[in-house]
Amino acid sequence: GIVCVDVKKKGFGNFYNLGYVVMSVVVDDGTIYAATKNGIYSGDMSKNLLDVSNWTLMNGTVLNKIMNLNGSIYALSNSGLFSVVKNTFATNKLSGVKFTNWSICNDVLYLTGAKTLASIDSAGKFVSFGSSNVNALVYHNGDFWAACGNEGLKALKIDGTSVEETVSSVIPNSPVRNYSYK
Repeated sequence: GIVCVDVKKKGFGNFYNLGYVVMSVVVDDGTIYAATKNGIYSGDMSKNLLDVSNWTLMNGTVLNKIMNLNGSIYALSNSGLFSVVKNTFATNKLSGVKFTNWSICNDVLYLTGAKTLASIDSAGKFVSFGSSNVNALVYHNGDFWAACGNEGLKALKIDGTSVEETVSSVIPNSPVRNYSYK
């Protein structure tokens, strides 16, 4: 289901039980979109969404994550990256890469995973930066900091078409894994 959190009041609001496992939720223009194991459901926030009959199955495609980037909806699944047409909820495949992480910075959606780094700008332009060992990406003080597995933490400059490493690997003198020992 979906739990609504009231951040201002520091409490929980409604709980919407759709009867399916909900994997991701996005809100856009007064509508809640829920990615479930059964497909994508939409609910008009002006209606009583506690009543399951007010939820509509928009598309039977199973999507793991959905995100709103400046009014455009994008989705990840096991078969790739998709843009989603809001009024019909048809999906358009942008890439067959199985991305695992994404983050938004300066109105650009950055995607990582499967040894690939890519972006989508606010106009919907998809750019793949090619082979990369970036597992996760965050932005801080003008640099993107990339978690690169055994290669450590790296600082990157990313523009619309290229990636430049500005700080080589930062690898702490510590264990690689947090396994417990007997």
